[in-house]
Amino acid sequence: MMRKIKLNKEFELFKIIAPDDDAVKVIEEVIPENPKKIAVFGSRSIFDCRVKCLVNEILQKYKSIKTIVTSQEPRGVCEVAQSIAKENNMILELHFLNTKKYARGAFEHRSDDIINSSDFILLIHDGKSSGTKNELIRTKKFKKPFKYITMQPSNIYIDRNEGFNSLKDE
Repeated sequence: MMRKIKLNKEFELFKIIAPDDDAVKVIEEVIPENPKKIAVFGSRSIFDCRVKCLVNEILQKYKSIKTIVTSQEPRGVCEVAQSIAKENNMILELHFLNTKKYARGAFEHRSDDIINSSDFILLIHDGKSSGTKNELIRTKKFKKPFKYITMQPSNIYIDRNEGFNSLKDE
């Protein structure tokens, strides 16, 4: 059973959807010099204001960043990154899956394109997603500066058809 709630303020949203263990852990970081483009990767299960806070912290720290690069299709972290770019009037560079050109490995090719297009990579992982784990491996392979963060998945369900947020009843 799900309870439907309307939320207006970001801080209220954080109180409600942050899991009991809302710890954000920086696992690894390779610091960049004056990055201009940041790639944002992450798990689909994380889509709350914790992501927004993390990305905004990085944008404050590195004022040279003018472009957010991410995947177009996935929800979660990538979707939050898109909204941050729009809110801050930043350049948003979206990469799409090319299943016509790459019958196999379309996801890896898209990830490689994003990594190669960026100066700094932010990875926000729920600890379970194999896609984000693979993107971390590929980032290291390309020797790009990165920040790898883990956190618990969001515990809210977003029903985009109705425009309501619903808490998951477990």
